[in-house]
Parts: sequence; structure tokens; C-alpha cells
Amino acid sequence: MIINKLKEILINLEVIMKLLVWFRTIRWKSRAFFAALMFLAFLINCGGPGAGGGSDDPLPSIINYSIGGTVSGLSGTLVLQNNGSDNLSINSNAAFIFETAIADGSSYNVTVSSQPTEQTCSVSNGTGTLDGDDVSNVTVTCSTDTYTIGGTVSGLSGTLVLQNNGSDNLSINSNAAFIFETTIADGSAYTVTASSQPFEQTCSVSNGTGTLDGADVSNVTVTCSTDTYAIGGTVSGLSGSLLLQNNGSDDLSVDANGPFNFSTEVADNTSYSAALDSSPLLQNCAVSNESGTVSADITNITVICSDKVWADPSDIDDFMNPIADNGNTTLKPQVNMSPEGDAIVNWSQESASGMFSFRVFKSEYRSGSWSGPSVKTDFISPDRFSVASKTAMSSNGDAVMVWSGWDNNTDCTGVPCYQTFYAEYRNSVWSYPSDADDNISPNTTDSNDQSVFIDTAGNTLILWRQDDASGDSQIFKSEYRSGSWTHPSGLSDNISPDGSDVSYPDAAMDSNGNAIIVWSQNSKIYRTEYRSGSWDSPEIISPGVRTATQPSVAMSSNGDAVITWRQIAAIGGYRIFKSEYRNGSWNNPGDSDYIGPQVGGTTAVTPRVVMDSGGNTIIVWRQQDGSGDYQIFKSEYRSGSWTHPTDLSDNISPDGSDAGTDATLHYPRIAMDDNGNAIVVWQQFDNSSNRQIFRAVYQNSSWTIPSGLSDTVSPAGSTCFYPQVSVDNLGNAIIVWQQQDSSNDYQIFMSEFR
Repeated sequence: MIINKLKEILINLEVIMKLLVWFRTIRWKSRAFFAALMFLAFLINCGGPGAGGGSDDPLPSIINYSIGGTVSGLSGTLVLQNNGSDNLSINSNAAFIFETAIADGSSYNVTVSSQPTEQTCSVSNGTGTLDGDDVSNVTVTCSTDTYTIGGTVSGLSGTLVLQNNGSDNLSINSNAAFIFETTIADGSAYTVTASSQPFEQTCSVSNGTGTLDGADVSNVTVTCSTDTYAIGGTVSGLSGSLLLQNNGSDDLSVDANGPFNFSTEVADNTSYSAALDSSPLLQNCAVSNESGTVSADITNITVICSDKVWADPSDIDDFMNPIADNGNTTLKPQVNMSPEGDAIVNWSQESASGMFSFRVFKSEYRSGSWSGPSVKTDFISPDRFSVASKTAMSSNGDAVMVWSGWDNNTDCTGVPCYQTFYAEYRNSVWSYPSDADDNISPNTTDSNDQSVFIDTAGNTLILWRQDDASGDSQIFKSEYRSGSWTHPSGLSDNISPDGSDVSYPDAAMDSNGNAIIVWSQNSKIYRTEYRSGSWDSPEIISPGVRTATQPSVAMSSNGDAVITWRQIAAIGGYRIFKSEYRNGSWNNPGDSDYIGPQVGGTTAVTPRVVMDSGGNTIIVWRQQDGSGDYQIFKSEYRSGSWTHPTDLSDNISPDGSDAGTDATLHYPRIAMDDNGNAIVVWQQFDNSSNRQIFRAVYQNSSWTIPSGLSDTVSPAGSTCFYPQVSVDNLGNAIIVWQQQDSSNDYQIFMSEFR
């Protein structure tokens, strides 16, 4: 009995001790309450149910333990939970204990309910089951959040080194995404810069600065481009407008003196080459320091402009043909310029002694210099009598030359026939007739009055007169279209009506291969046209029944055309008439629709007409003034209307001498560029009764005419014939003529405006 009682006392003491621990954990601080509890325990042991014969069972055990640990690295406020509740707010690095203890044998699970700002806290030793003791080894470790800094690189062609915040070097050598190796704390600033640029490139950073805000940065953009430099220089002496190019493009229009820069910069270590695409029409401009390799801005390109001047022969021995000698004669020079400035001068010259040794020669101006024959055997025609050559050039420099020459037969009354020959320059190569039988005109009759015309695409028309089988002079043609020639099949393959002679054939072509041929026949003017791919039938365009002759035709690039001729007017004497094709239809004149001074008793002869690409037109002719001298007159179509001479004193040639009486020798000649500028040339007696060459020039919207009979192109002291003129679209011009030298031999003379 005593032993059992002692056991009960020991058990109750154990319970009391456990209660003391439990009360301590729940922090009951009331001493009175604690004393009461101790007294209760005493009663239980001394007079409770176990005393006095009560029950022998001990008091049930209620044992709880605390859950706690330590926090480190915290820089804000952290909220922990145990088993999903019992929130515990912590704001310092120290030990912690959850307020609520849990029963022995229960599980615990410490988690982070709320993370501190810009930090992440992780829990270790946070889960387990109570096993008769407090838990104090829960470890909460906090660290500030860090994020990556990155983006993309484009345009890179070398090696680039980036930095973040002045360090953390990142070497990049390809176009791709990148990320710096070192992450940085949330809320921290970042600055991405290029520490080292790739060779010959500059890389710029966008979206490269900011402050981390809870996420990785991936939108930094690095754009690399090859280093470029400005190309420029200075212009001086300019009067007008010029067009420069760099490396064949990057057009730059300059209309004032001073510095210039091309709009497109050039990559480092690459070449530049500045050049003139066009100069002012009346100036020459030269470029120096124009090319090199870029390593910095180019500022030393120099463009110096000066006014163009006429280079006239200095004296009567300053001729252009280099193979002249005593007793050597040249005949009938011709000149033709391409729109882009190439030029050909051709003529006939004795290759040996005797009149039948005339051959065709040429000099060419290409790539800025002249080249021509050096000896008398440098002719281009077959080695037979050849004269009256003419040339046409296209915008790309292609050329076709025609002439009249003897064949190897004796079909023309026991002597050789004059045939039509041609040479052509295409794809930078000349081809010539193989021999005197390589003619394009039908055999057995003479051909003459050859002329040639070419369009911008190289389509070509060759025209000539030749007797048909009946002995009538007819118009024949050869055409080059779609890359091949078509020549007449025989003496019946003429384009003019049969049964009568023709004279004065002329033709013109536009930029699209359309063509017009005109001639005089039966004292009337005929016209046939090639439009829309075919030729129409010849049509009479001169009015009435009075004699009409000497037609001339010109076409603009869009197909507009003007035909002029001389015809006897009702008031008497020859007058100048015209027919116009504008806006798709022809307007032919009536009996009284002539141009020029409206005065009877004078005669107008040898009209010539030219047109530019815009339809501006000039007609020139010779007509007697009030003194009976033949003078040069002109009519102009500009800005949509015609201006004609007002009276017989409204001539452009100097008064006081005759501008020629022979219809063949004294044609005035005229050339016009696509800017409306024009030059008229003619021969006229000077004060010494020598025929000299004169010119009138239309530039800058005004005419400059000779000041008097001494204001000549040709050198004084000998007689001149056959002036010819041609212009390009760059403001250059060439005049050629035939003139006696000091040995009285006729040579070829030239005046250039460049």
C-alpha cells in the first residue's frame, strides 16, 4: 500500500513538472495563478481521488513544445507560418519562436508567408515531428533578389566588349542574344556601355540604363554599324547648276559656290570617287582630289568651273586633218555629235594624186580626246573613188556613216556606178565594207544624195536617190531595226511614186524609231511616215499647183514633227512654208500660209528645220533683203507659239554682203540641243570678198549674232565652203568647213565650243 502510494506521488510530481514546463511555454506570468496550480497539484496528490480510497489512475499527460530557430540576411519584414498559420512577423536577424507551442508528437512545417521587399528568404530544417523537446534549429536565410542583364546585338562584324556598371566585361563576336555573367540586386541601377568597339565599326546601346524592378532585363539593344564618313569639298567659279556623283550614284545637285557634302556617307576603309555627271551648259568644270580611301571625313574635293569658249582656228594653216600636203584636197566635211558628247568628223580627201583618188576619212572624239588618220592610207572606204559621206550618232555613241562610191563594175555607160556604202560602229567596234562590191544600193545605176538617221535605240534609216530601170530618179532606203538590216531588193524597190524624178530627199527619226521621209517630185512635196511599226503611202502635203521644192524635216523625241520647204507664193517669188505634226495630227498649210516677211519681189530659198525634245522649233533660210542681198532669216517656235521675221531687215546675218546665191553651196545649217540652245552657221562674203563662215548662237534664252562682216568663225585670207554644225546635250558644239590653206589646197577646219 505504501509502495503504491509512493508511485502515485512520483507520477503526480512528474505531471506537475510537465505542467510547469507547459505553463512556462505559454508564458503565464501570474504568480497567484501559478501558486493555485501548485496547490491543486498538492491536493491531487494528498487528498484527491487517489486518497481516501478513490481511483488509482494517474492524471492524463498534456505535453506541448515550441517551434523556433534563427533568421539571417534579413533587410526588411518577413512573415513566417507554422503549419499554415500562427503568423510570426520578423524584421531583424535573431532567434525566433512561434507563439503557439504544439503537442509532442505533432508535425510542424515552417514556411515563408510573406517575403521581404526585394529579398527572398528560404527555410531549412523547417519540417519535422515533435519528439519530446522544443525545436530551435529552424534556419531562415534571406538574400536580396538579383536579376540578369541582357539583350541582343545586331550588325556586328567584329568583336565588341560590353560592360555593365563599368565592369563585368562581356566579349561578343556574333549577332545574337547576350547576358552579362554577373547578376545584380533588385532595385539596383544598371548601365550597359560599349567598352571596346569593333574594328571599323561603332556600336550604340539603347535601353541600356534603368533600375531593376523584380525581373530580368532582356531588352538592351546594341546596334552596330560600319563607321562612315562624310564626302565633300568646295565648288568655285560656278555659274549655273552642276550634278556631282560619288561612286557612280548619290547624285548631288550644286547651284552655288562654296562647300558641299554628298548626302550618303562612305564606310571606313572603303573607296570614294567623285565625278561630274553634268556641268552647266556653258561651263567646263573639273574635279580634283576626287578619289581615295576613307579614314576620316573628306573635305578636300575641289570642283573648279570656268566658262566655255570657242576655239577657232588661228590662221589658214590651222586645219584639223593631219595628213595634208601640197596638192592635196579635201571635200565636204560633215560633223555629228551624240547627245552625250562623242563626235565624228568625216570628209573626202585625195589619198594620192588625181581627182579619182578621193577616199572617205574620219576623226573621232571619244572619252575626251580626238583620234584620226595619220597617213593617207587611213581611209575607211573601199579603195575606189568615194565622196559625200554623212554620219549619224545615237545617244550611246553608236554611229552609222554612209557615202557614195564607185563599184567594181562598168554598168553605168561603160564606167563604174556610184553606189551607196555604209560603215557602222556598234558595241564599240567599227565594221566597214569588205570591198567596192559590198554596196547596199541596187546595181547597174548611180546612187547619190545619201543621208543617214539614227534613234536612241540604234534603229537606223539610210536614204538615197537612184535611177530606177526606167531612168527616173527615185527614193530608196535601207533600215536597221530589231538588230538586222533590210536593203532594197532591186531597182523597183523604191518608196517614191514611179514615173518622174525626185529631188532633195530628207528624213528624221524620233526616239522611238518612228520616222518621216520627205522629198520633192513633180514640183510638189511628198511625205511618207513610219509610225506604229509600218510605213504609210506617200502623200502630197504642199498646197496648190505652184512649184514646191527643197523640203527639210525634223522630229522631236515624242514624235512631233515639222516639215518646211520653199514654194512659189501667189504674190510671186519663193516663200517658206511649213507643215506641223503636233498632238497627234498634221496641220498642212494653205496657199497663203507662208512664213517670213510678207513682201513681194524677193525670193526665199534653202530652208532648214530643227526641233528639240520639247518641241521647240527653229526654221532658217536665205532670203533677199531690201538691197537684193541674200541674208539669213529665222522663225522660232517656243513656249507654244511662233515668232516670224517682221520685215526684210529682220535678218541674223550681217548686212552689206551676200550670204550666197547657189542653192547647193549656201545652205544655212542649224543644230539644236534638247535644252533649246541652237547654233546657225552659214557662209557669206567678208569685206575682202572671201567667203567666210559665220555663226549665230542661241544660249541663255537670247541670240548672239555676228557684229559685222569681220566677225567670222573662219580665219581671214581665203575662201570657205560647206559649213556644218552639230551640238550635244552637254552644251558642247562643233563647226566644220572646207577652206583653202596658204598653199591654196582645201583643208578641213574646225571650231569647238567645249
